[in-house]
Amino acid sequence: MSNPEVLLILDNSLRMALITFLALFFVFLLYALWRRRRVPRDLGDLIEEEIEPQLSEGLLGQSEPRQASPPVARNFLRTALRALILASGLATLSFFVYGFAPLPYLHNFATERSWQTQPLRLTALKFERFHEGFSLEGEVWNQTREPIEGLRAIIKIRDRNRDLLDAVEATVRPQPLGPGRKGDFQFRYTENSAFLWGYQVEFHDAQDDILPHVEGFDIR
Repeated sequence: MSNPEVLLILDNSLRMALITFLALFFVFLLYALWRRRRVPRDLGDLIEEEIEPQLSEGLLGQSEPRQASPPVARNFLRTALRALILASGLATLSFFVYGFAPLPYLHNFATERSWQTQPLRLTALKFERFHEGFSLEGEVWNQTREPIEGLRAIIKIRDRNRDLLDAVEATVRPQPLGPGRKGDFQFRYTENSAFLWGYQVEFHDAQDDILPHVEGFDIR
């Protein structure tokens, strides 16, 4: 199953690397041009621009017109090429930093778990509060390629201090839940209504192992 989170992380990393490339290229290019205006020409430029044409005139005489060489354009292209190569290398490095560096402000493979396909996806959860308590109706999909035996929804109920007040389970139907299929569960709680703060939902299999889940509607 493909995971859109993988494409999202790669797309964000590529876009940020492209922005980095453009910014670095223009900074390097402007700096090189500014430095060329401030620093005197080196010996190679002097030989290429002044001495070689004079030697050619002395050897060939004035019978043949001398074609003016374009050193400025050639130097500009050489500067732009160097800036392009340097910016490309640093932008490539930044792509891996944006995609894999464990930095807290980045959304990438090192800091997020959503790119990994979780066994379950919770796509609907209807909550109804009444005087005696509350009720839940949920829809969950099996995102694996194997049926899940004994799937149960465990609802952990919290009191006003957000401490665990109670934990009740609801069986997910049908049993077993086949690969790529949806299951439903219902739950009604009518105890300790005055102390309720909220609830959390998690899923367990037949071995009572917790099955991770994500929330959303993009079923794959």
